[in-house]
Amino acid sequence: MADNDTHGAPSRRTDADPPQPHETRRGGRTKDARDKDGGREHDVEMIVAWASFAALIVVMALAQAGVLVHVDMNDARQRVHSWFSAPRYVQLIWIPVYLLLAVWLVRVGNGRRRAKRLGRMRFTLLGALFTGACLVGVGWVFAWTFKSYPASVTLIAVQTALVWALWFLSRRDDTSIWGWAPFSLWGSWLIVETLVDVARAVTYYVSKDGAMSGTGQSVATIALALALLAVACLARFRFDDW
Repeated sequence: MADNDTHGAPSRRTDADPPQPHETRRGGRTKDARDKDGGREHDVEMIVAWASFAALIVVMALAQAGVLVHVDMNDARQRVHSWFSAPRYVQLIWIPVYLLLAVWLVRVGNGRRRAKRLGRMRFTLLGALFTGACLVGVGWVFAWTFKSYPASVTLIAVQTALVWALWFLSRRDDTSIWGWAPFSLWGSWLIVETLVDVARAVTYYVSKDGAMSGTGQSVATIALALALLAVACLARFRFDDW
């Protein structure tokens, strides 16, 4: 009778044996599981970012259409023309701003980058800053349309800082024009909007003692326009940001 003793021989794997797991790390999680969790977190981040962005667009559209505008007709100061403000048609600049931001969001969503998360949060730094900028922008629109000038100036300043932080981080990580140009245009116009808010607040609070001097308004407007031009030239020649 043949000897069936197989002592010392390597064990053979049969079809009944369970398949070996993929590459694992500490804690026993597989690479596929990590990728799946990362994709889920990325999807949550994108959904929140798109929702906050959509809310900003809707609120801004309602404000520009005059739906949210609140004017107290008993307060004559609310009807005083601000000395540094653009014609209404200039607000159409929000259209290219939001289109460029939509392109940026699509590119980020399709890229599914494995950027570093903020602690245990499901957001990257870029995602958190973008969502924060949109939500602060929603608050600013309400504050501005309801003539809460201290709140509107504060919120627009915070939003401007957030957008320029996005510009810096995006320019560092993505040198293509689609990576930083949306935030450059957005941040540039927010600087103008900040000055408009400040000018409107000054006009509102100073006009209680009488109308502001037309000459003073003209001189201040020219000075601010020249200052903005100087900043634009600095950005063009220092950062190659036209």
